[in-house]
Amino acid sequence: MTMFLPSLLRSATSTSRSTIRSKLPQITPLRFQSTSQGSLVLRRLQDALEEYRSANYSRELPSRFKKDIVIAAQTFSAGTVASSVVVTHGLNQVLENINLQDKVSAQDVDVLFAELGEGTGAIPVDVMMEIL
Repeated sequence: MTMFLPSLLRSATSTSRSTIRSKLPQITPLRFQSTSQGSLVLRRLQDALEEYRSANYSRELPSRFKKDIVIAAQTFSAGTVASSVVVTHGLNQVLENINLQDKVSAQDVDVLFAELGEGTGAIPVDVMMEIL
């Protein structure tokens, strides 16, 4: 999986790609290999979003869709895009708005955030971009 880091989502301090890549092995989706429930939830989220993307964003690049999902989740999380994390409420609201809450439940999102957020209930934006 290639890493996508749009300038829109970079922090105010210009972070180099190598710096971000050096941090990713600690927080990549590989952590889901330890629990089958976490990997199932991640796959279900990815499949649901891909189905929605192919039906509604077919003329856009997949990266545009990812950015839009993350920006919307950030906005619902903090009321602004300035936040560097996505919280469970933000992703749940996006899933509800695009009618995917029946495919990925709030409990599924809680499992995902418990594993990737290391108990904080928040996932950094760069990690969210990576897993989508």
